[in-house]
Amino acid sequence: GKLVTSSTLREGMESFLDFISQFPKVLLVAHNGKAFDMKVLIHQARHCNLEAKLVAAVAGFADTLLAFRYQLKGQIAKFTLGALNSHFKGPEFAAHDAAGDVSALQHIMTKFPATALA
Repeated sequence: GKLVTSSTLREGMESFLDFISQFPKVLLVAHNGKAFDMKVLIHQARHCNLEAKLVAAVAGFADTLLAFRYQLKGQIAKFTLGALNSHFKGPEFAAHDAAGDVSALQHIMTKFPATALA
């Protein structure tokens, strides 16, 4: 493996919040975000006493899993990122790897109408 420099949870949260705070209120998008990502992010923001900074920076959350289940019901059997990526003919990716998942979701969203998330 490759040796990487790590940060504390607080440093990571502050860095993330500083980054997203550069933009007008952001919409955070995640696949299965309602069940996992959003809960973890909110919990860790509270743990680091950064909840107010998160609330100030984020307009809301969107869960693509819920949108895909609703919009593609009956068209595909599974709604994992891998199944959706195959359905939308995306390149192979490393599942459950942050960069791989983001890349796959980005590809899928270019093939999926943005209005479907509304």
